[in-house]
Amino acid sequence: MKKSTPALLFALVIFSTGLNACKEEKFSLDSRGAGSLATCQAMGKKNRYEDMINCLEAFKSRAGGAESSATAELAIADAYFLKKDYLVAAEAYNGFIEAHGSHHKVPYAYYKSGLSYFRQTPKSVDRDQSQLDNAIKALGAVVNYYPGSPYANEASEAYKIARHKQAQKHFNIGRFYYRFHEYLAAVPRFEAVVTDFTNMGLDEESFYYLIASLKKTQQTDVAMRYFDVFKQHYPNSPYVKKTAGLF
Repeated sequence: MKKSTPALLFALVIFSTGLNACKEEKFSLDSRGAGSLATCQAMGKKNRYEDMINCLEAFKSRAGGAESSATAELAIADAYFLKKDYLVAAEAYNGFIEAHGSHHKVPYAYYKSGLSYFRQTPKSVDRDQSQLDNAIKALGAVVNYYPGSPYANEASEAYKIARHKQAQKHFNIGRFYYRFHEYLAAVPRFEAVVTDFTNMGLDEESFYYLIASLKKTQQTDVAMRYFDVFKQHYPNSPYVKKTAGLF
């Protein structure tokens, strides 16, 4: 037994050294904090998102310079996005925007923030859509303030879909209130569709239900003003004749 002890100790040392080498491979940085970003990002390609995030945090803490820090922050947000932890990703993208407002990657951060919020919302408009406003706001920032950015087209498409979902949500809630004779509650929902979410395919029905709700709440003058707008913009709509029958 005594003769085997040195061999056993040697084997343990080799095993321990191998483990440390593996750990070093996952989170190592060179003396300048450079050269490890690609290593961190490669972990994401293998779905090792927690390792990727830890690696990037290490990179950020040791890498010198504002640009390296900004790059790490954005990569961390991307890692959370890949992990499908969308609310945390959105917060990380927003933090990047606040900290680096003049950075050339700000349009990208707005786009990915909006996309994160959008993916957090259920597909059905009848379920919780509380993050939809945030999605529209972030995507709209790309569309309105960075139209020449490489992310403008993709942001625009997502923006249109998000706005259509928001319009559909208002319309569905308005119909719900209307069906149960809660006309005062229905008015602002249909009003939102015809004023804030035009050309979404819901305008004509929304005008009809809005005007009908206004009539039922004795707001005839307001109803007539909306009817004039309705006739002007949709003179050939079958809902115009139907709406005229309300007066």
